[in-house]
Amino acid sequence: MTYFAVFDTNILVSSLLTKSRESATSRVVDEIASGRIIPLYNDEILEEYEDVLHRDKFPFKDSDVRSLIDSVREMGVCVNPSPTGEILPDMDDLVFYEVAMEKRDDDAYLITGNMKHFPERNYIVTPAEMMKILDGQNMQRCSTASPRGRCPLPGFSRSRVSPPAPCSCAGNRPWGWTVMHT
Repeated sequence: MTYFAVFDTNILVSSLLTKSRESATSRVVDEIASGRIIPLYNDEILEEYEDVLHRDKFPFKDSDVRSLIDSVREMGVCVNPSPTGEILPDMDDLVFYEVAMEKRDDDAYLITGNMKHFPERNYIVTPAEMMKILDGQNMQRCSTASPRGRCPLPGFSRSRVSPPAPCSCAGNRPWGWTVMHT
């Protein structure tokens, strides 16, 4: 299955910084090339990618930055979003949210490492959560492990799980996820 997703800039930075190709951040960005994730963007997002990834504090080669941005542009879909009126803690992130909202009818996601910058929505996910979605796992957050109590799969909620999923807080799964293979 193919998914539409907006990549917050911090995801691209992390994917270029990491030395592990097995990290969730690297893997989720690699899904652009595989075609399983179709990136969503607009000119403002591409400009932010250019600006941030070319900052002197980052050791990125220009060819790596260029390749990454070109792949987003060539394999992605340009979206001109409508204003949502949403107020975010960091209003510079509004464009990412609005682009994702414009494609919500297509079940678009926003992938970020800064969950606190966005409202609690089931389509705003971390790289690890997006990889679980891509791997076809149904996820549910344990209410004792996370005050967010949300699932990143569209249309899925704890009230629809039958029978109720057991709590895995005591287990070794990070973030209190109970994972059910579908």
